[in-house]
Amino acid sequence: MKRREVIKKIGFSFGAVTITPSFLSVLNGCNFKEEEWQPKFLSYQEYEMTEKIIDIFIPKTDIPGAKELNLSRFIDAHYQLMLSSAEQKNIKFLIKQFSDMLLEKTSKKKLDEV
Repeated sequence: MKRREVIKKIGFSFGAVTITPSFLSVLNGCNFKEEEWQPKFLSYQEYEMTEKIIDIFIPKTDIPGAKELNLSRFIDAHYQLMLSSAEQKNIKFLIKQFSDMLLEKTSKKKLDEV
């Protein structure tokens, strides 16, 4: 019985060691210096659109909102570091479709005008 418990604990330890670098790289990707930070996966226009959308879902109230928490930076880092190439292509395709629909519905020519 003790052998099973040891093997189980070794398995959990191995999982923690494997997951920790990925988790830290995502957090490291969320650099909070405003003047230096650039999106790594999204274009700047896609990043700003994402920031506006998630700020609608998580607005600032008596607690910080999505913009204050830099959730769009986390999303950008997540897309770059955690998604497969096929998933990244799919996300880019969906963002393009959404952007085109948004521009058409608002009669605007650029995303930063929306």
